[in-house]
Amino acid sequence: MRVEVASDAFTTGGFEDVVTLMRYFTEDRHDWVVDPRQLPAIECFFSEHTPSRASTYTRFARKASVSARAWTSSRRRERADTISVTADSLADHTADLGRSAKVVVENGDADRSFLLAVARVFGRERVIAAERKSWLEFTHSGGGGELPKRARHEAAGFRLLRRVVFVFDGDRMTPNERSKHEKVAADLRKDAIEGHILIRREVENYIPTKVLAAVKGRQSALTTRISLLKSLIPEQRAHIDIKNGFADKKTKQAVVPAAQAELFATLPPATVKGLREGFGEGLPQLLEREVEAGNVKESDFAALGSEVCEELKALLALIDRII
Repeated sequence: MRVEVASDAFTTGGFEDVVTLMRYFTEDRHDWVVDPRQLPAIECFFSEHTPSRASTYTRFARKASVSARAWTSSRRRERADTISVTADSLADHTADLGRSAKVVVENGDADRSFLLAVARVFGRERVIAAERKSWLEFTHSGGGGELPKRARHEAAGFRLLRRVVFVFDGDRMTPNERSKHEKVAADLRKDAIEGHILIRREVENYIPTKVLAAVKGRQSALTTRISLLKSLIPEQRAHIDIKNGFADKKTKQAVVPAAQAELFATLPPATVKGLREGFGEGLPQLLEREVEAGNVKESDFAALGSEVCEELKALLALIDRII
């Protein structure tokens, strides 16, 4: 996070917290924003209280002041949220900035793999590094019904800064359908917990088609299913059950759910039958492996629709802001 430390925080009483903040800044955990007018007071404080580190800290302060000026003059403000730390808030802010930021998801393993893979593809290296260093953690809630409770539990661990983001599956069977999570998401936002509801049905609906070619199984049958999937129009691709296909849970026959009858009305019966099995479990983890192998690019997501890239970039920016 971008952090301003007010001049009144540089006092003997706040010494230990100030030094802790300096560690966060020098290890690049958080970004220090310094007003050039603060430099004399900052240099005096460190010279008196940390003489052995004074030159290092004051040099870092000067560098931070230059970065602050460059930031102010720039029109690109992706991480524009800046925390102002005062003498009164110093202890609480320092405690909050030392905790891991939390992304609360429905499925810890699958959603973590998906979001880290997407972060790598879209160049959000800060997200990757933060997760690797445990500055960012993905919290498993066990499903959409439990997610609000878990998000509030994580938020309660912070004193002033609720560095928590939630991510719900859309669970939308058709385009323009209102997600069943809208109300609880609105309630979470009222409690200063930000988050996102996926526009498509599930994370699997965001996985590029080329990744599915790496699914294990008989190659000829897989090739046929992929070909049939490519024949779907974008709206159908966004809301089909990628994991389970059109298989009825009881009869195992190929059946289009009643709620999707109009959406898939144009599909030939042979296509419905051919997509009966879907592509199985573990697709987000497969995406992560393919991304790490260098087999996936931003253009592969764009092939699903330009709005996919826009949505995923916005979601990553939301996560980046709490790191």
